[in-house]
Amino acid sequence: MQEYFFGEYFYQLPHPDLILYFSSSWEQSSLSDYADIVAQFVSMLRRHGRHLPASTRLVVVSRPDEFVPLKPEVWRRRRYEPGNVTRNEWIAASNRVLHARLAPLFVDDEFEGGPRLVLFPDIAAAMRPVLDELAVDGVHSSVFWYQTLWSYIAQTVCSAYL
Repeated sequence: MQEYFFGEYFYQLPHPDLILYFSSSWEQSSLSDYADIVAQFVSMLRRHGRHLPASTRLVVVSRPDEFVPLKPEVWRRRRYEPGNVTRNEWIAASNRVLHARLAPLFVDDEFEGGPRLVLFPDIAAAMRPVLDELAVDGVHSSVFWYQTLWSYIAQTVCSAYL
């Protein structure tokens, strides 16, 4: 499925300068299903990434954390697969899966001469210490958080031009 959506980026001319991949915050699959989705994404990048020029940047951002105290009671009690994990435990585990599966693409030489890959640190872990200050509700954060995140993305992408 991802290949269908990303195919337009790999084959359009001129090639895009930037592709942003945000891990879906709405994802509620089991961790094994999510790991399969990430594996498919990695496989697709390995098959088609070489079609992108060095001027293209692929930025991957993991999923943000949620603030449990502001979530409705029914969502605080909900548990996710595998087993009986809370939403935040699932988010932390899914971000570990994302980073573990994608890290080899970002540290190996297989994309040398091709698109520049940027894997952001675990966003959930970065925001966890200040989540009580940033949370608007159980899922969304303040405008300040999103502005800060986009500022980091823009600085990373534009650093070659500074």
